[in-house]
Amino acid sequence: MKYPCNLIRDILPLYVDNVCSAESKEIVKTHLADCTVCTAYFQSMIAQEQEIDISMSCDKDNEVKKASSFRAVKKKIRHKQIIIAISSMLVLMVILFLVIGILKQSTRVVSYENNLSVSMVDGNLVGRLYGSEHISLKSKTVVIRQDGQAFRCVFYILTDSIWNDMITSETVFSEYVICPKDKRADAIDRVYYYTGEYTDLERIQGAEMESVIQQSQLLWEKNT
Repeated sequence: MKYPCNLIRDILPLYVDNVCSAESKEIVKTHLADCTVCTAYFQSMIAQEQEIDISMSCDKDNEVKKASSFRAVKKKIRHKQIIIAISSMLVLMVILFLVIGILKQSTRVVSYENNLSVSMVDGNLVGRLYGSEHISLKSKTVVIRQDGQAFRCVFYILTDSIWNDMITSETVFSEYVICPKDKRADAIDRVYYYTGEYTDLERIQGAEMESVIQQSQLLWEKNT
């Protein structure tokens, strides 16, 4: 039985998708074997299906490539952010170390603010600096004559650093020896803290020495 071309063409989409019955398949095969027009139509359908498959495959490949490219860009950005963060931390650490180094090297004269004391300990004249740690000590022993008496006095000055002053608690102190026992600490009558000029201090007397004493802080005096 010969079927019309229009009917065959209606069935062809089912035939191409392989969802028609076995009987319909045989009818289509037989018709295509004898009808060149429907055969050409069928081949055009196959060609369109292949183009659609290729297009979908390309679209899928493009989506995969886009996704891979996006992931690569995202990974690159994250990697760059990590590098920037690490670099920033290193820069901050370098700056911090430089600032600490500068503060440690920034020495200054310790000013008297009830933060100094002197006492005799085991025959040594020992001083204490509260709230910081001293870096250096400079002293001179001077014999002062007052009211016909001679007094053997020690004038001294301390330096510390801004860093030590910043990090040290007010309750913490550093100790230093002003005059040791073997240097005749027992012969010292007074200890002054003086932040002025020490050049030729041991040679001046009279009114000039009185001016120095007024500028000094008496921290210790021998009991008479």
